[in-house]
Amino acid sequence: MSDSSDPTTQAARAAGLSEQDIVRTEIEQARADLAETVDALHHKLDVKAQVKAKVDAVPPRTRIIAGAAAAALVTVIVVLKRRRRAS
Repeated sequence: MSDSSDPTTQAARAAGLSEQDIVRTEIEQARADLAETVDALHHKLDVKAQVKAKVDAVPPRTRIIAGAAAAALVTVIVVLKRRRRAS
């Protein structure tokens, strides 16, 4: 596991650490890297949080306009269905 080109390993060797201490240091670094990767994946896969962030980024006026447009569309659909039933 001790890769002599790794800066952490080189620093540990320069500090005079034993091979065991170097391996422990590398394991700690690998765990930290893995935890960072898991956190990044968790964030990427958290669709609910991503949607909330995108909705929060939309200005309130735009939300009002979108809501009014949706209400108008529903109204048109209801009116058209009632006309078809009446025919």
